[in-house]
Amino acid sequence: MPELCLTNMCLAGQATRLESDNFILSHGEFHFPDIHGARVYGCNFAVDNYHDGLFQNLNIHLPEHLLNAVNKRKAEFLAGRFCAANAMQLLGIDNRTVEVGENRCPRWPETMTGAITHTDTSAKCIVAQSAWSDVGIDEEVWLSSDVAEQICHQILNAREIEILRNTDLSFEKAVTMVFSAKETLFKAFYRLICEYFGFEAFVLVTEELDKKSGVLRFYPDSTMAQRLNLTTPVAVNYITQSDGILTYYLPDVSQDK
Repeated sequence: MPELCLTNMCLAGQATRLESDNFILSHGEFHFPDIHGARVYGCNFAVDNYHDGLFQNLNIHLPEHLLNAVNKRKAEFLAGRFCAANAMQLLGIDNRTVEVGENRCPRWPETMTGAITHTDTSAKCIVAQSAWSDVGIDEEVWLSSDVAEQICHQILNAREIEILRNTDLSFEKAVTMVFSAKETLFKAFYRLICEYFGFEAFVLVTEELDKKSGVLRFYPDSTMAQRLNLTTPVAVNYITQSDGILTYYLPDVSQDK
């Protein structure tokens, strides 16, 4: 399980403001296994306590495309950028702004790479030096059985569905895990090819999904293998939680253990 270090490492001058506004409920660095020098920062936040003034309080830019968004969307964006600013500081990068790039994906400083994820109540950001071309992270709450049945054919092929129906894990949890892992791979590789790709681009080959934490391996399809120069399966680490799943990808994780 990841270890959360609630370190009061929010950027200078913000701790009192955070406590008084009760938007960021807790925050700190997460320590994951097999992370090899990358850094992860996370927070829990309360959407009900959000107001637009928090962007100014936290010195984070509110992008124009969110000006008329609902508070829930703005709160999720703010929490993610708060985590990004603190994660970058862990790398020694004093930068409050992660701009919105093409297709509204984060545009990271040239010296680093990263990825952001959020649920309704938590956000996390993983960052690494730019020598690492690709990192990804995703967090999902467990899908209900009805939703899992509805979406499984959109994100899985017939063989993948067969694998998931034959694990000791409930089908809805297994679908959530693979969905999260494929989201993580999208975040990791999108910036390298600069175009969208579907869930079929990576196919699950792991058949044991019943551990509290472990690795899911995926074969890239022929197009993705050629474009990314991949010759072996890629691996995504997963950590199960009481209310959901966290997955993350680092290049070194793909090495056999």
